[in-house]
Amino acid sequence: MEPTSRMAASASDNNASTAPLVPHPMESYMMFTPLYRTLKACVLVRQKPILESMMTLTSPSSSSMGGSSSSMGGSGVTSVNLGKKRSLESLEEALNGASTVYDYAYSRMKKRIAYLRECETNFNQGQGGANSHKPPRRRLDMALLDYMLAKGRFETAIQWLRDDGELANLVDVEPFETAQNVVQALRKHNLAPAIAWCDEHRAQRAKLGCTLMFQLRVQEMVEMVSAGGENVWADAIKHARKHLATSEAALADSEGLARLTRAMLACLVFGGGGGGLGGNSPAGDGAVPTQYAKLFAPERWDALIERFVNMNHALHALLPASSEPLFTAAVRAGAAALKRADGDVSNAALEDPLRDPHVAELASSLPTAKAGGTRLVCRITGTLMSGDNLPLACPSGHVYGAMGVNAVSERTVDGCFVDPITSAKYHMNDMRRVYIM
Repeated sequence: MEPTSRMAASASDNNASTAPLVPHPMESYMMFTPLYRTLKACVLVRQKPILESMMTLTSPSSSSMGGSSSSMGGSGVTSVNLGKKRSLESLEEALNGASTVYDYAYSRMKKRIAYLRECETNFNQGQGGANSHKPPRRRLDMALLDYMLAKGRFETAIQWLRDDGELANLVDVEPFETAQNVVQALRKHNLAPAIAWCDEHRAQRAKLGCTLMFQLRVQEMVEMVSAGGENVWADAIKHARKHLATSEAALADSEGLARLTRAMLACLVFGGGGGGLGGNSPAGDGAVPTQYAKLFAPERWDALIERFVNMNHALHALLPASSEPLFTAAVRAGAAALKRADGDVSNAALEDPLRDPHVAELASSLPTAKAGGTRLVCRITGTLMSGDNLPLACPSGHVYGAMGVNAVSERTVDGCFVDPITSAKYHMNDMRRVYIM
């Protein structure tokens, strides 16, 4: 009989069955939603300059100004023409920029659709055959790259993308790259990149009900009060009136934001650390009261980073930052499926990943597989092969259960068995009993 790799039976040893080539619907959603939002953002960003340019070109005041200017002299006509020329140039620039973004996103979307069609074709061609459980290497690469990006391993991920250009069309790197730059700035106590990011995505933040900008402005005021100075009182009051009194308090958590605003104004009296107006503390020692001390705690920077990362993931339709990466979940599921009930891997195959101490340590806290031994499942009937459903091998090397073989042969005119994979006919005398050692 030919090697067991050609068997049509499904063997679930402590091995988990390999995922089919067709991606999960969630993977398809995550592949296209960021591109859709990129196109939508392009429209929103480019819409304003385009409309302004068109309004300038079609404004009645321009023509009337041109008429009056012509009576005044050639200089007036020249200025109007220059204004229209600038409007045309800005309109052309906006359209070219939008076209570039559209072309880039459209090209990537086409390649992702082609990838999904290829997966579906490979799956359909291998349905019921030996290739139906071919390891999806490309999906593994995507999961690994996504894991590296989520964990901040940008140098390794970028180098990988340079070596494999096709992979760059299947994974969105830009959201992680932008987030990494902002996170690094926040770790250095620099608020400018985060504030600029919030300004750029103002409309999207409003729809999601995000208060990140308010929190950044609060931290900006905290740093201002902590630094102290001669005009800290006036500057802080001005900052509060400009950014805190009329910012994102109209969102869902308006009451909580109002309390935070009042707390920040109260902090003007006490200051923070050794700066500000700490000398006005009731204790007279410059200390910040307990109820306000948390506003000056260094942990607020970590909270800002976490809030920004979560907002960035939500904005680009990525999995929440607090959730387990797909690669980690897949590794844990595979390790649990391979784990023996007795934990003994001395007699396991050399290819068993649990023989590696690092993988064994990862699987130590995981549950064991339900099946402790090999089970063969008939591909025709989907039932287990046992003493009541003996495994039979046809000359092609494919193995089926006796009940499935009999069911197929009963439907044929001459009583022959038709292999569902190769469509070859075999007499029942050609079928051989299979013994599993």
